[in-house]
Amino acid sequence: MSLMNMLKSVLPESYHERFIYGDQPSGRMFFPRSHAPAEDQDEMGYAIDDVVKRNGYFVDIGLYYAEYMDDILQHYPEAKCVYLERDKEATIKSYMKKTEGKDHWSINPDRTKYRADLWDLCYPKFTLSTKEQNIGAYWDYYQGTFERLAYKYPDRIIRVRTEDLNDYQTYVTIMGFYGLPVAIAEEDWDPFHSNAS
Repeated sequence: MSLMNMLKSVLPESYHERFIYGDQPSGRMFFPRSHAPAEDQDEMGYAIDDVVKRNGYFVDIGLYYAEYMDDILQHYPEAKCVYLERDKEATIKSYMKKTEGKDHWSINPDRTKYRADLWDLCYPKFTLSTKEQNIGAYWDYYQGTFERLAYKYPDRIIRVRTEDLNDYQTYVTIMGFYGLPVAIAEEDWDPFHSNAS
């Protein structure tokens, strides 16, 4: 089950209107600073401020938040982050399969093999020889980013292995981390009943 589906499926109905679903808060993806025009680099902050003012809080999931998490955690003293960690080899294999014909990670992808894609702008770039190696470098970058953040904000970031998302104890841990009620008893826990991904 995805983290967003976990939260969506277990929270009382009154929480649902306060959540932002999907990959595009405020109607667009937020590109890493290295790819964003200077005039757009503060747009994420404005978009999050707007949602927080309207709803009281902001919840979303997206790989493009990695470069912004330090700013978010500094700007919002009550903000918290669940860092999802997946095995490196499983991550590489998954990305290789689902991005066939695309290469989001190479600084100069071979356009005879890989077509340009909007998602290219969402990933940092690397200079290794192959797409597979560059995905591995991305995994290292992502891991390092969140290890540094977890050291800096030890009470505001927790690491959860993606393979543990279907585990009841992981659900209890995440709800406790966010200060949310544990709404489902262990004997009623069925992570596959809702829209899992």
